Amino acid sequence: MFGIIVVIVGLAIAYCFITTPKYEIIAQFRPGITGFDEKGNPVRDLSAKDIQTWFEKESYLETLVTLLGDEESLPELKAGTSRNASLITVSFYWPDADQGKQLLQSLIDVLGTRSSMVSSRRITVSQSAMKQAIHKTEQDVKHITIERKRYDDEIVRAKNESNVIKAELKSIKKNIAQAQQTIKRLKEQIDIINNNTQKLMQLRQEMAKGASDKFALLMYSNIIQQNIVYVTNLEQRISDREKEINSYQVQEVKKSESLKNTKIKIKDLEVKRDNELPMDEAKLQKELSTLKTRLSVILSVDMFQPPFSSIKPVKPAKIKIVAIAVALSCFMAVLAAFLREFWVKNRERVTASLPAKRELSE
Repeated sequence: MFGIIVVIVGLAIAYCFITTPKYEIIAQFRPGITGFDEKGNPVRDLSAKDIQTWFEKESYLETLVTLLGDEESLPELKAGTSRNASLITVSFYWPDADQGKQLLQSLIDVLGTRSSMVSSRRITVSQSAMKQAIHKTEQDVKHITIERKRYDDEIVRAKNESNVIKAELKSIKKNIAQAQQTIKRLKEQIDIINNNTQKLMQLRQEMAKGASDKFALLMYSNIIQQNIVYVTNLEQRISDREKEINSYQVQEVKKSESLKNTKIKIKDLEVKRDNELPMDEAKLQKELSTLKTRLSVILSVDMFQPPFSSIKPVKPAKIKIVAIAVALSCFMAVLAAFLREFWVKNRERVTASLPAKRELSE
């Protein structure tokens, strides 16, 4: 019994030391997005079942032969899908962990470029369309900057125009004030002249009643006539000034309306520059980010978990093999002991029965 146990366990231990240790190489991925429909929903040319079938049919052997050569022993890859059939897990065993990860990555790259598996033309067209959309959106973003500069220039011009109008209004008000002051002064002069004229006329009437000098009367009459003409001229000047004031007032109304429109224009431009443009720019930036994200995910195969290896070799499972060997050797030792015991106890009877059987047969 001891000998059987020693032999079987020894063979198991020898197998564990002779067999090359192998790491488990694992990767997880899913079918990539090859385009987007009109509503922006992703389109996938491959399904998880297609990729699993590709591995089950051992279509990867050609690539492995190319990578490793005919003399190398090719690993057997196993592919399985998740419950929702969207995630594929591929694994195999390989002595060198780093080389195994490179091999699996190469296989996944080949899978992504197989024209029989994925429409490379669709990917190219989708990427081209996305790049054009990104370029257009980037141009629109640059146009926002140009628009902001244009609004700044228009606001500066409108403010300059507003300042000019304010200066003109100030000048008009000044002219109106001067004209009003002139009218006031002319009216004061008219009042003075009218008072003097009234006095001269009374004096002339008094002189005409008495025996006065006719030359003096004539002089008074001429002065009165000159005063009347001068007053008429002053009244004409007042009328002209009043017309000027009316003209200035019309200009003032027009300039005030123009100033009001200019202020409204400035406010509208500032609203567009400070509110609408940032909203449009944020919208474009969001659209640009979405387009770049879509461009980055247009791949035949979407890597979920890049190839990685187990920390320690998983084959051979030394502890498991030795444990099985110990259990099996114990069972075989016990079985051999029972067989030997049976043989020892029944050897004479079995030996004695053999000559009797020969005699009967003869």
